[in-house]
Amino acid sequence: AVLGSVERMFAVLCEHYGGKWPFWLSPRQVMLIPVHADWNDYCQQIRNKLHNEGFYADVDISKATLNKKIRNAQIAQYNLQLVVG
Repeated sequence: AVLGSVERMFAVLCEHYGGKWPFWLSPRQVMLIPVHADWNDYCQQIRNKLHNEGFYADVDISKATLNKKIRNAQIAQYNLQLVVG
């Protein structure tokens, strides 16, 4: 019965937030987006600092355009997209 309660609560949260989780609960909190490859190392440093503080942070070091990187972060439901450079 305990697991059923947890499952119901999770279902209520999923329905309420519609996939866009609040920052404190989100598995995708911060996406760092460098404007140029020269900023990749700096973004990695910032990502490491955020991770050490307990945040979930990723860096988009793909060769996609800046607009595409931003759009991908929006589609992936990141709470914050930090453009660096």
